Amino acid sequence: MRIWKTLLLSVALALTATYLLASLPESNAVGSSQPQEAQVFLPSQATSLDFDNVVDVLGSESWRNGLKRVVWSHAELAVDYAVPRQAAADDLNADLLALLKLAMVQLDNVERVRVRFVETASGSVQTGADGKRPALLLAADVRRTDSELARYLANLSQGDMLQPQWRELFRLRVTPEWERRFGPLVD
Repeated sequence: MRIWKTLLLSVALALTATYLLASLPESNAVGSSQPQEAQVFLPSQATSLDFDNVVDVLGSESWRNGLKRVVWSHAELAVDYAVPRQAAADDLNADLLALLKLAMVQLDNVERVRVRFVETASGSVQTGADGKRPALLLAADVRRTDSELARYLANLSQGDMLQPQWRELFRLRVTPEWERRFGPLVD
């Protein structure tokens, strides 16, 4: 008879423990009246770029022009934008400034950014005057070693990007296609 009492007590303890453990998620441990859902994916800002997160980092931005090509190699980021016919010069400037802020201020392992804006027509890359190459509008080559780059980028607006001092610092080059489309730059 003693064995039955021990067995019954063990079953009762097991059922009580099961009930208590099952009711823990429903308990109000925080003190609010609403049950809290557990966050599985916590949003966080990337601080470095690598092959695993390059798509996530660049895809999280809202670009005014579409990304055509992205190459990440040895701390160098090369980005080509596909610029539609209806895009304005401010759209290009905004994308360039956003990319530079992302690469040179937020990310700590990008040493050089090369950017090209290539004109597109109806979803396909338009050929240039020679009929062979895409029509390049704007190119930039920015290096982290440029003096006080991060401080300058934090205070720049998109309208400042084509000013002569910034064109020199960011190694910005506009092509005759740019001048044909948007007009000449003022020095």
